[in-house]
Amino acid sequence: MMMRIGNTAFVAAMAALVLTTEAEAQSPPLPTDVPVWMVGHPQLDGRSLEPYSDVRFAMGRAGKEGPLAVGESVQAAAHQAMSLTAETRDGRDVWVRSAATYRAGETEPVVTAEIVMDRATLAPIEARIRQGEAERVTEYDWGAHRVRTYNPGGNEGPADSLDLLALEAGAHETWMAAIPWRDGLRVMIPSLLAGGGGKWWAVPHVVGSEPIDVGDGVRRDAWVVEMDWWGMGSEQGVYTPGGGVNDTAGSGGKYWVLKDRVAGLPRVVRVRTEVDATADNVVQIQEGM
Repeated sequence: MMMRIGNTAFVAAMAALVLTTEAEAQSPPLPTDVPVWMVGHPQLDGRSLEPYSDVRFAMGRAGKEGPLAVGESVQAAAHQAMSLTAETRDGRDVWVRSAATYRAGETEPVVTAEIVMDRATLAPIEARIRQGEAERVTEYDWGAHRVRTYNPGGNEGPADSLDLLALEAGAHETWMAAIPWRDGLRVMIPSLLAGGGGKWWAVPHVVGSEPIDVGDGVRRDAWVVEMDWWGMGSEQGVYTPGGGVNDTAGSGGKYWVLKDRVAGLPRVVRVRTEVDATADNVVQIQEGM
C-alpha cells in the first residue's frame, strides 16, 4: 500500500494533511541506519522558531516536466493564510499554528484550522478544524497516553491509545522549520495524524539546496528536503516517498526551507506533493499573495 500525505484537496492542504491509499507492488523496509529523533530531542527545539502572521500561500498545480524555475508562480485555485503565534494557555507556553483556506476570488474561508503545540517540544496539545458549521476537535492526553477526536455538542468519539510521544503530522511545516538542516541530514521522527489518520515515521532528508524567490524579487537559498513516510502499528507496511520523476515531488512531499530566517516569514516557503503521474500540488509564497 502507499500513503499519500499532502495536498489531496486544496481546502485541506497544510491545514490538515489528507491520507489516501492505493496499491503498490513493494515497499522498502524501514531504514535501520538513520538517527531517531524522539519528541524532546535537543536538535528538535520549538524555541528556535519565530512567529509570523497572516502569510499568504498560493495553492495550485505544476506538471511533472521538472523543477520550478526561480520565481515561477503557479495559477492559484485557492490560497491559504498562515500564522504562528506564541501564547500561554493554562500556564503553559505554546505555539498556536492557525490556517484559513480560501477558494480563489472568495473572501470567506472554506476551512479554518488551529493546532496548539508545546513551545519547546512541539508535542501537540489540541487541534481544531472548522468547515462551515461543522467543527472537529482533537485532544492529546499524553499523561493518559490517549488521543480522542469529537464534534463539540455531539457524542464523544472513542479514544485511541498512544504508545509514544509523537508530533502532529498536520503541523508538518512547523516542526520541519525547527530542524537545524545541513547537507546530508536524514532523521526519523514519530508522528501521528489527528482524527484517526494513523501513526507514521516521518523520514525527512536533505537532497540539495537551491535559490528561491518568495515574490519580493530577492533570491534566497533554501534547503530542498524530501519526506518519506513509513506506517507504524495498523499502518505498518504502508510507505510513501518524497521524490518524484524528473526531480519533481513524490506523494510524500518535498519542502523548501529557507537557510536564513527572515523576520515575519515562515522558514518553509514551498511544499510540493504529487497528485498523480502527471501533476503535483504546489503550496508556496509567491508574487501577488
